[in-house]
Amino acid sequence: MAILLNMDQTLYDVDESEEVARILFSPTMVQEGRISRNAFFLEQLRNGKWEKYLSVWRTLHKVPTRENVTFPPRTPGDEAFGYATLNVGVIHTQDIMDCTARVKRNVKNENHYHVGIFYELAQQPIVGKCDAVSFMALTMALANKAALIPFPKREK
Repeated sequence: MAILLNMDQTLYDVDESEEVARILFSPTMVQEGRISRNAFFLEQLRNGKWEKYLSVWRTLHKVPTRENVTFPPRTPGDEAFGYATLNVGVIHTQDIMDCTARVKRNVKNENHYHVGIFYELAQQPIVGKCDAVSFMALTMALANKAALIPFPKREK
């Protein structure tokens, strides 16, 4: 199934057998050794716009490492911690009070390892901050179903 966001962006579902990885920063996204639901929130970008999707990597094409995660954390004081893996099929089966998540890819994007988790509430796209109880429950469910994979400690 394809959806259109605008004239230049056609998005398609990612195969449900795939695993995706969410890069995690601590302490914002990992607290007391557990993945926080904050790891699955939509954030405000540096340019002031709100995210339309949650950025994840397709581990089939690229596995995150401390060396290849080169973008800085958005929250001051955070450090790269590791990543959380989730099965796409598991993400697609989450439906909490009419709040859902779908993993989609942009066919024109040459960065094949990058895809997004798109959220909807009552069949309407969620863009940016959302305080709906169903969204909070969905992000907690994703955090609870994800596997935490810390990066190895740096050699001194």
